[in-house]
Amino acid sequence: MLKGGKTEQMSERGNPNFRADPANARETGRLSRSGQPPRIIPLAVVDKRKRLGRRVEELRSIYLAALGGPALISPMKATKVDAAAQLVAIAEAARGAFLNDCQGSLDDIVRIERKADAAVRSLGIVDAKPAPGPTLAEHLARRAAERAAAGRGST
Repeated sequence: MLKGGKTEQMSERGNPNFRADPANARETGRLSRSGQPPRIIPLAVVDKRKRLGRRVEELRSIYLAALGGPALISPMKATKVDAAAQLVAIAEAARGAFLNDCQGSLDDIVRIERKADAAVRSLGIVDAKPAPGPTLAEHLARRAAERAAAGRGST
């Protein structure tokens, strides 16, 4: 019994968090009025109106763009992107709190930074290296050739 005389709904196993398989949800009576299985609500929801939530969304869009857009990634990769964005935002917030007010321990910051870095590396984002420019020798040879061509054309 819960407060106010309400009873807690439990499955046949006695676990309030137990979810029936959607395939046999009709047999267990766990269908909604529309006949669909119950909607699964994510446990970690970030409030996008707050600073941390806005940063998570910004990082998420950066990671999705680096991976080619949301249409090109699988649902599992999208979950990894969300987790990486959340971990990086939390690590940034913890680092800022430590630097500004000495809140938290340095050990905790190192741990969350390491977890965030591992999550970003697991996404497989590689930085595109810019095309290499000419070496100094090539640049000087080109300049000498331009001067020689300019010198021949003026006489």
